[in-house]
Amino acid sequence: MSPKEIPADVKKLKLFYAGSLVQSKGVGDILRAVPKLKERNISVHLKMAGTGEEEFFTRRVEELQIKDYVEFMGLVLTHTLEPLMRESDIVLVTSRHEYPEGFPLTIQHALRTRTPIVASDHPMFKTHLKHGVNSMIFEAGNSQALAECIENLVSDSALYHNISVASHSTWHELRLPVKWAELIDRWLDDSPESKQWLFENRLASEYYNQKSSD
Repeated sequence: MSPKEIPADVKKLKLFYAGSLVQSKGVGDILRAVPKLKERNISVHLKMAGTGEEEFFTRRVEELQIKDYVEFMGLVLTHTLEPLMRESDIVLVTSRHEYPEGFPLTIQHALRTRTPIVASDHPMFKTHLKHGVNSMIFEAGNSQALAECIENLVSDSALYHNISVASHSTWHELRLPVKWAELIDRWLDDSPESKQWLFENRLASEYYNQKSSD
């Protein structure tokens, strides 16, 4: 996929979130950021894919008077995630620190589509996502900081483009060098060459240690 640009005359910013609809994933923070963006004359259309506390967040949308700007999509098929991200301007990954997060596939999908990511400073994200380099990072739980991050990203076309460009190399770095089928073949083979391959690609190898310390 080619790197993306942000149109200077964009009328409505397309935001996309995929994940559980719960407070600890930062869903409420996203919703509170929408009227803050409106105050900055940035109109948005927010799509939220996932399930959870739908009734609670539907009430929050009503209270914040942003019903016309938010679309709850429910569960979506996995193969539709990347097309949805590609057609969006920003992918939001907003988990608070208390959420027991791994490194979510949402980030890898977004990197593949080259749609810039605005992510929280959750410890699990910071190992690979760098503010102003391959993403925009805000203080988790801070809707004001989230809105400012989005505004800074879309108001700087060079920054937006550069982050989109960097997403491809970041995604490539995240890909594991070991494929499941090859692992099984090597394990069954039991030859000296396969034993050496298994040793070099073990989880304790320098490759993975380097990945975790980047």
